[in-house]
Amino acid sequence: LVYEKKNVEIFLENYREKVLTYDIGISRLRNVVDNKGTTSEKIFSLIKKTPSLVYRNIVGFERPPIENLNIKIKFLDYKKVFADRDLALKNLILKNPSEVKAEVEFQGKTYKAKIRLKGDLPDHWESVHRMSLRIDLKGDATIFGLNEFNIQKPRTRLFPYDPVFQDLARSMGNLSVKHNLVKVKVNGQDWGFMDLESHVGKEFLERSERKESLVVRFSDEEGWYYQKTFSNPALNHYRISDPILYSRIYSEGREFTEIDRKRYSYIVNQRLSKGNIYDVDSYSKLLFLAQLWGDIHVLYENNIKHYFNPYTLKLEPISSDQYEPKDLNTTNDPFNLMGECLSSYIFLMNEPYQLFKESDEYRTKQKNNFEQASNTLN
Repeated sequence: LVYEKKNVEIFLENYREKVLTYDIGISRLRNVVDNKGTTSEKIFSLIKKTPSLVYRNIVGFERPPIENLNIKIKFLDYKKVFADRDLALKNLILKNPSEVKAEVEFQGKTYKAKIRLKGDLPDHWESVHRMSLRIDLKGDATIFGLNEFNIQKPRTRLFPYDPVFQDLARSMGNLSVKHNLVKVKVNGQDWGFMDLESHVGKEFLERSERKESLVVRFSDEEGWYYQKTFSNPALNHYRISDPILYSRIYSEGREFTEIDRKRYSYIVNQRLSKGNIYDVDSYSKLLFLAQLWGDIHVLYENNIKHYFNPYTLKLEPISSDQYEPKDLNTTNDPFNLMGECLSSYIFLMNEPYQLFKESDEYRTKQKNNFEQASNTLN
């Protein structure tokens, strides 16, 4: 019964994503239906908005031009991508996907590339249509100024909410991933509009006006894999993916130099000694913006990378993957959720806030940073 239920879910997901390969003006049905209210009210909302949507499909949508991005993958290589998907469907999580060769056509130019399946959870690859891919262009070639990037269904980043949130964070001077829409074809098959998301690498830092330096992570997805692989995981007895114990360089092929080693040793030693290694401005701005937005998904450690600024010798957050806005969090203590462990394997970013929340620097800048976050949303 479980197997049959899963097959039905995959069938429905394939059908939905096939429909969304067409330009119908939405990235998911929830964008048409009001989130609040009873089922009857949601149905009425859908009926009310349908004529306008049909009209726009007839006369066209008012929007900037969207670039085409065509991907060509040889048959045997494409089979490897689907083999990774099959294994991910079995385990309900993607683990160590294979890279395959591909060609990417964009704005009249053809680029050699390596491609792999991307995304930990099934929303990225449950459907055979519009799977999430990581694309690494050969050499120094770039698209939208990026040598490496992701493409994924807009709804996997809750379009337009995550792109808007990251734009707001960037407008405050913070580091955050950038999104573009592209019209994708894979081996001639239309995938419709896809979200092209910047991958954190050398070009991302250059576009963000930061000097190339280390990017580190303090959590990972091993806890997810452990939970989904074992029938009775004793996660509460193990600190898998716990930021207290976890640290690694986010490099993916970047050459590790002697200066990198010294910087990484400095980061580790500062964390062990509870030194002042976190940039108060950028972390507090992100916290206030997320609290005012009404959702703290962006503050989960598995969604945050940390950039080491070689001039200030401080870490700065690189944010990604925010949920849609919700009711304003009215708590008097913005740190009240920090340190909470969710589902035994997802950790809210805790360390920087607990280190500096009582500091004079935080108190001095608190009012201005909160007002900047509030004004950004207004």
